[in-house]
Amino acid sequence: MDNTVTSINLEYDSNVLKFFQTYPQVSYENYFSSPESILLENSLKAAFKPLLKDKSQSEALDLILSFVQNAFKYRVDEKQFNMEKVMFPSETIFYPYSDCEDRAILFTYMVKTLLAVDVVGVK
Repeated sequence: MDNTVTSINLEYDSNVLKFFQTYPQVSYENYFSSPESILLENSLKAAFKPLLKDKSQSEALDLILSFVQNAFKYRVDEKQFNMEKVMFPSETIFYPYSDCEDRAILFTYMVKTLLAVDVVGVK
C-alpha cells in the first residue's frame, strides 16, 4: 500500500462560482454532463498528468477515485447549506465539504477530462 501524501493545487473560475450561487438546482443529468471552466480543466490536467503517467487505465481510475474520496471533508448538504445542494465540480473544489453525489459528479468529470473515458452516472 502506497501511503504517499501529495498536495494538489487546483484553480477554478470565481465568476463561475458566483454564477452557480444563483443557479437553481437542476436534474442530475445536467451536473454529470455540464462543461466546466477551462481554468479548472487545465488545472486538473497540469496537476494529474505527472501522477497518471505510466499508469494503466485501472490504476489511473483508482488514483482519481482515491483523490475524490479522500481530498475533501465529508458533510451532508443539510449541515453545510441547510438544504439539499448538488454541486458542480468547481463548487466541490471550492467548498470545504462535499457529500456523495458531489463526489460522484466530480469523479465523472475528472475521468472524462483526464482519461477521455465515457462515464455514466446512475442515481
